[in-house]
Amino acid sequence: MKKYLIMFGFVAALALLPQVGLAQCRGGGGQTAAVASSSAVAMPRGSSVVTSGQLLTSPGSLYYDMLVQQQMQQAVAQQQYAMAVAKAQKAQAKFEVRLANAQKRRSEAAYKLEIDRARRSTALAKR
Repeated sequence: MKKYLIMFGFVAALALLPQVGLAQCRGGGGQTAAVASSSAVAMPRGSSVVTSGQLLTSPGSLYYDMLVQQQMQQAVAQQQYAMAVAKAQKAQAKFEVRLANAQKRRSEAAYKLEIDRARRSTALAKR
């Protein structure tokens, strides 16, 4: 019984496979592909023949959809890169402010320590 189900599924898949190929092109699929192969024939101007170049770049073709998707992904990637650069610059500025404040506190602490040492040495000298 399993063997027949698998065989039926395989035959059904083979029967539907050309339909899947036609479904990828919104313009009708089979007719435009046949016309595209005859694009080498000289046709008078103004004819409604679809060339292979138009077939691949017209709205609705799989290639066009992939191209638009790639452009959108590139735009998103550029936005993310710009946001990452801005975030890094902001973090760097914040770090520099913190570093400057830390150096200022260290120098103030060192100055106070020197004053205390000077007071102690003068107090010891007076004794």
